[in-house]
Amino acid sequence: METLLRREVPDISAESLSALSQKTEGWAAALQIVRSSLAGQNAESAREIVTSLSGSHRFVFEYLAEEVFRRQPEARQSFLLQTSILSQMDAASCNAVVGIKNSQDMLEELERENLFLTSLDEKQRWYQYHFLFREFLQSRLRRETGEQVTVLERRAGAYYESHNEVEAAFLQYISAQDHESAARVASIFAADYVERGRVEVLHRYLNMLPAETLRANPELLLQNGNAHRRLGEAGLAVTSYEDARASFAIQKDSSGMSRALTKLAEVYRAQGNYRQAETLSEQALQVAPLEDHTARAEALMAFAKATGFLSSMDRGRELAEQAVEEARKSDGLSALSRAKFYSVTWPNLLVAWRPDLGGETCTGSLAPRARRTFSNCGAGLHLTGHTTFILARI
Repeated sequence: METLLRREVPDISAESLSALSQKTEGWAAALQIVRSSLAGQNAESAREIVTSLSGSHRFVFEYLAEEVFRRQPEARQSFLLQTSILSQMDAASCNAVVGIKNSQDMLEELERENLFLTSLDEKQRWYQYHFLFREFLQSRLRRETGEQVTVLERRAGAYYESHNEVEAAFLQYISAQDHESAARVASIFAADYVERGRVEVLHRYLNMLPAETLRANPELLLQNGNAHRRLGEAGLAVTSYEDARASFAIQKDSSGMSRALTKLAEVYRAQGNYRQAETLSEQALQVAPLEDHTARAEALMAFAKATGFLSSMDRGRELAEQAVEEARKSDGLSALSRAKFYSVTWPNLLVAWRPDLGGETCTGSLAPRARRTFSNCGAGLHLTGHTTFILARI
């Protein structure tokens, strides 16, 4: 770093270099911005700048950042401030936020001049500011422009949303405290995050939304319940599902009410409360619209699992077959959910009701007692056309 500093100030004294090393404790970020602040200065000016440094690393950084910032042309200052709302940026996003067309040139100039901008890829498309420099710029932006920050963040959110970068859009809307827009884009990715196992991320994001926003978007409450359930938090899942049911009821959304009731039934069944599960799943089936085959399929399967355990295996089988038939008619089931429905046949349900029978295949070797119980195994197989099934615990 001494060599680089001498390039900026050839006659800088050894005393100034020593003092600088002590005050920055070799901190690379501070040394880098010192280099920028000393560019074009003589030895005496360099000495004065170094002598004025005091305080913590953050204080030193902010002081030096101010020195570098005020020496930039006004157009560049404006660009730096407005683009500081972006955690990562490319020319297109900068153009959209700032309202200019030459952002790529500006970004490349900033990187060449070491103004705390780093290229994230070899093609020099994506960039980000040094963390502390971005904090400095954001602080100054809020201090100087006030409400304009919110305008810029909403503009960035709209840009990302229009380019289907929904997670980035969500975070920009959250920064702008535009919770309605944040909820709208969260509804796009919430179910997908649950299915892909990104439940901790989803849970963290949904916690960024106010309670009243979630109540106005019961689909998010439902997915929050799914996230809690995946995380093993059954009590919190029940609370979210109950809140979703209440909000769907206020909105007179029968399909939503049915799905919330079915989810509640599944939680209670997993806890061994089959009676409550049966009651809730029956209610779910009653409120599900006839044309909503997805909601009816899910409610019927939950009803089958509870009823088959409590009272009649024949009735459970009948309900399960109805569930599979509804699933065949549905276009709202994901490929994974559809596969689960098609693989759930009578023998699968029987193992769910009688876990002592273990997990075997219908065509494989079963214990004598299990073979007798599964004497009509083929009756279940016709539901999917498969010849072999794994009797999963469901």
